[in-house]
Amino acid sequence: MHALSEALPAARSAAKRTSGRSSSLLSAGDGEGGDASEEDEDALPFVRAARRHVLEVLRHEVFENPSRFVLSPVYHFMDMLGAVVVENSNLTTTLPAPHTLHERPAEGFSPQRRVLLVPLTEAYEHTTGWMVPTEMEGAQLAMSLYVNDTPVSLPPNWQLSPAKEAAAVKTAMAVDITPLVLSIERDLFSLQVIFSGDVAEMEMWRGVIACVLVEEVELAQLGERIVSTYHKRRAPVIRRSPLSSCGERGVVAITEVSVKIQCPITTLTMEIPVRGMYCEHLQCMELAAVLIQCARQNVWNCPLCSAAMKPEDIIVNHRLKDWIASHSREVVAQVEYIVETELGRPLKIVYKAARPEQHSTIEVIDDEEK
Repeated sequence: MHALSEALPAARSAAKRTSGRSSSLLSAGDGEGGDASEEDEDALPFVRAARRHVLEVLRHEVFENPSRFVLSPVYHFMDMLGAVVVENSNLTTTLPAPHTLHERPAEGFSPQRRVLLVPLTEAYEHTTGWMVPTEMEGAQLAMSLYVNDTPVSLPPNWQLSPAKEAAAVKTAMAVDITPLVLSIERDLFSLQVIFSGDVAEMEMWRGVIACVLVEEVELAQLGERIVSTYHKRRAPVIRRSPLSSCGERGVVAITEVSVKIQCPITTLTMEIPVRGMYCEHLQCMELAAVLIQCARQNVWNCPLCSAAMKPEDIIVNHRLKDWIASHSREVVAQVEYIVETELGRPLKIVYKAARPEQHSTIEVIDDEEK
């Protein structure tokens, strides 16, 4: 069914023979994958990594497929280093070091060059994550990774309420192993997967661990890309007053929607106000705050309404951005809210009242639409 499983027959045979045993009880016998002697009782079964044609499937159908949105936007995919099938049992494998596929410069690889381990399901989906540690009958059941015999910490999976889970736009919970593999001189590095506890009858974790080479993208750079991408601004919601008895509209013909200039996430004055393409609200948020929160959580939804908010879905309110940038902090501090108007009509600024009994002052800003 899956190309990766078909390419790795040793993975299935090893899983059946060793499922449920810890590393201390595993024999090394795997006819296709390893040559360890019978007396080496502590060795893990060796499972061959994915073959080239499987890596090409992963490259084109998963990591280079924009509709999949697997890696966080803070990473730019560069290359597949390898992959291995994990089928509910301990294993060890070897994967190529980055310098075997990309020549290492004399000064070394760029600090932005990173190596990640990415958990996928058997169907190559990325929204399940790593095994969640659990306790059963006093025994701790967990999944551990070792790279070159060094333990690697697995991140917790997405922290979402049931109400937000269904609509969540997730990126993979990748593990950064760069310090362990980027500078090594050997052509291969080892990856071990070990399950703790007596798991003979337990379903622990099945899937694919992919190893990818990426370029790290700074949030500031991602923000600049978003600001430079123009989206036609959606017209604000306008509610007109009902007709009077004489057939004319009342004094207030349009009830316009107000927008605070303070970010609801940081409570500070916004510099780059944004909202999502699919958001129903007109309230903006600070771009940097949105990117930080989404990147940290690996969930790319609007913090206010949970609508999908991938970088290409983010819209900058350039009129509001330009007004804030063109006025001093003292002036901006006096603003109560901005009145969003119909396209082609001037932006309105409502200032705070000097005294409670006074009405707010409205300033009409006749700026052109961008």
